[in-house]
Amino acid sequence: MAGAVLVAALVWSPWLLFAIPVVGYGGAWLGHFAFEKNQPASWFSARHAAWSLRGDFRMWGLMLTRKMANELEASVQPESGRTRSLDASEGEA
Repeated sequence: MAGAVLVAALVWSPWLLFAIPVVGYGGAWLGHFAFEKNQPASWFSARHAAWSLRGDFRMWGLMLTRKMANELEASVQPESGRTRSLDASEGEA
């Protein structure tokens, strides 16, 4: 998705700006419709879209700081197989 933003900025074509969501989320949307047979939750309200964007930024931040693998390992408790919540109310900053 960053590549699409860069191309749109270099060429400065407003039409390319419309392509950014398709490039960034196209694969996920295809997965929802073709395989899961549902619609993305972010389409139902601005609040869902905001949480989705927040999650994307968090994931990108973890990947850029090379902490994503640690986050994935910490999210699964091997003894129970349960995942921990990533809710901010648990003291995460």
